[in-house]
Amino acid sequence: MGGCRNLEEIEIPSSVIEIGEYAFDYCVNLTRIEIPSSVNVIGEGAFKYCTKLTEIEIPSSVTKIVGWTFWKCNNLKTAKVPNGCVLEENAFPKTTEIIRYRFDWKKKSEIYLNLLFYQTEICERLC
Repeated sequence: MGGCRNLEEIEIPSSVIEIGEYAFDYCVNLTRIEIPSSVNVIGEGAFKYCTKLTEIEIPSSVTKIVGWTFWKCNNLKTAKVPNGCVLEENAFPKTTEIIRYRFDWKKKSEIYLNLLFYQTEICERLC
């Protein structure tokens, strides 16, 4: 699916347990993604350059979001991530417009926040 410029929304089937590396990268017109509760891992760069994506809700079944997953998702304003989900280094790098992010920040250090949100406005506010 990566590079599919005509894809505007997707409902991932419940048979999927992992969203693979670069699965939807460069799907620049993708505005809505529905991730089922069967998914437990989101791979590296899975949504890279999904520039029209404004919000994402990660189900509680997801235990890990690999680095660079949301690289250059510049219009992403809301990311709802379940507590306990492991966010690898640079999970949301250069996602400059993010304004709401639900996560248990008390467990994370300044250094970790900086790595997760490398060069983003949220890092400037929280780090």
